Order: sequence, then structure tokens, then C-alpha cells
Amino acid sequence: MRIQHLIHTPRYSGAEILVSSLTLAHKKMGHHSSVVAFAPTEPDFKKIIEEQKSNDIEWLVPDTDLKGFARSAHYRHAQSKFIPDVVFAHSVIPAAYARLGLLRNVISVLHAEDNYKSTLLTAAEYLLQYLSKGVIHVSPLAGTLYSEKFNFPNLKCIPNGIDIDLIHKAHPNRAVVRDGFGFSDSTKIFIQAGRICRIKGQHWSIRTIAPILKSDINSHFLIAGLIEDSSYLNELKEITRIEGIENKVHFLGPRDDIPNLLHAADVFLMPSVREAQGIALVEALAAGLPIIASDINGFQFAREFEGVMLVNTEDIDLYRTAITHLTSSALRYDRNLAGYNIADTAIAYMEFAKKCIY
Repeated sequence: MRIQHLIHTPRYSGAEILVSSLTLAHKKMGHHSSVVAFAPTEPDFKKIIEEQKSNDIEWLVPDTDLKGFARSAHYRHAQSKFIPDVVFAHSVIPAAYARLGLLRNVISVLHAEDNYKSTLLTAAEYLLQYLSKGVIHVSPLAGTLYSEKFNFPNLKCIPNGIDIDLIHKAHPNRAVVRDGFGFSDSTKIFIQAGRICRIKGQHWSIRTIAPILKSDINSHFLIAGLIEDSSYLNELKEITRIEGIENKVHFLGPRDDIPNLLHAADVFLMPSVREAQGIALVEALAAGLPIIASDINGFQFAREFEGVMLVNTEDIDLYRTAITHLTSSALRYDRNLAGYNIADTAIAYMEFAKKCIY
């Protein structure tokens, strides 16, 4: 089968990372994939695209940010060039432009929890839903919220998967990564991975962990992720300055070595205000890390796993108590993540596509 993925911007974010993983998984299954964007690649992501192209996965990315109907025209050109059997349009905006351009066999993929809060987008979806072959959502709540507003029947919940083998293979790199940062084996490393924006809650983590970092001179906090809001990043840096922990908190920016960082760390933090599921959380589960995350709906699936605490992370005392509790031992957890492997996700996408199209 020929599969085309439509995205907004090639960058280190959940939807784009999922797409790059799906294309490789589908290639192993004998399918041919292409990816189309309507905004230029962010510099840090170019390495991923080069790796994709070396695996015969086509990426069609413009040199400038396309606007208005130029986006639909770009998608139409990409479809006529590649002639896919199915098109997966990731997130609300690409899904809208794909259907406005009357692309064939479009399946929308909803990556947020509540995708249609906007009145304008909701009104558009009332019409565009009938031009979809199906709708994939990554969490039960996202599907519920969509079905409450729209009548389209072909809905399917497919959780985001990750390359679990890739995470496991990174374990031997723990010492190498620690040495690269100048950390000893006894250093306590906390990590948070995700876009630098307010809904990810990095400010809660810094304020909560500050006394821990100050009381334990052999502890550090790594914050990795795409810088989506530079003013928020400046605010975070100011908090570290006020708390006197500038040299204990490390802002790493977008990284292509997250598996290595996870194995180098000891505790994973994820105090997000909103998430549909959270690929970073699944990666931390695969790495066996103790995890303290917010008790939002999108993270409830993680309750079944050992070594995971979901709490109200906006309550600093409660958040700090949970961190202290889970860091009292140096345990790593061997978790069964059946259903969250990218191979499982790739199969589920193909089965749903065949159901919708044929």
C-alpha cells in the first residue's frame, strides 16, 4: 500500500515523531510512504529527514511557509505526484486543508484531547467531516469529545506507539551520557522531556524540585524539548536564577538522543496541564524510569504500570512528596508495553485504513 502523511511543520513534536516512526514501521511491512508538510523544516529536525530519505521515504517540504489555499494546492500536487492509496492527515489544520483540496481517501488523525474548541474550526468540521474516510484519535476522551459534536461514524482509538526496541538498546549508553555531562554514577538526575510551553508545566517542576536540588549537591535536572515559547523559556530561566539553581537545571533544547537521556536519568517528571496521551510518557515507561506525572485524563492509562504516580502537580507540596517517595530507591521497572509498540500502531493504522477505504 502507498501511504501519505500530511503534517504542518517537520519538528521535534509528538505528531511528527510518530509519523517518522510509522513510516519506518510500514516500510518493514512492505509499504511505501511519503510525508508532506506546508511549512519549512525546523533546523534540528533535518537530521531525521535525512535518515528518512536514506530509507527511501519521501519528504516534500516547501522552502517557505505556505498560506491559505496554497496549502491545499501543495497537498494536491503531492498527492498527484505520489498517488497514495490512503492519506493520514495529522492534526486539525492539515486535516482541514487536505479535505478543502478534495484529496482522496483522507483519514484525519487527532493528536490533541479536545481538537475542536474553536467555533470556526467546529463549523468547518461539520462540513468537512463528510469528506473524511475515517478519524483516528489517540485517547478515548478525544474520541468521545469528537463524537459528541459530529456524526461521522468511522472512529478509531489508536494509541501512539514508540520504537520500544530502540529505547531498550540505549541502556548501555547510560554511563557514556553521564560522563558527557560530567555526572558521576552517584549523581541523581531528574528529567522532563517535551515542548517548552506553558501547558507542559516545566515551571511547576522547577519550583517543586528546587529545594531537592539545593539540599542534594549531587543532583541535577535535565529539561529537553523543542522551544515553542521563547518568552516562557526566559521565565523558566528566571525561576532558576531566583531559586539559586541555575547550575543545577540544564535546558537542552530539542534532542535526537532522548532514549540515551532517559537511561542516563533516574526519575522522569511530566506535569502537563493537557495531553491526549504523551509519547514522552510512553518512552519513559519503556525506559523503566520511576515516573511522577499529572493526574490528567490523558495519563490515566499509565496507572496500571508499576513505579508510576499520578498526582495534582500544581500542588507543589503533593508533587514534591511524590518525587521524594519515588526517588527513595534506585529501582528501574520492567514494564509490559504490549499495544504501545510502533509495530502495533502501524498494524492498527493499516487495518483501519483498509476498513475505511475498501
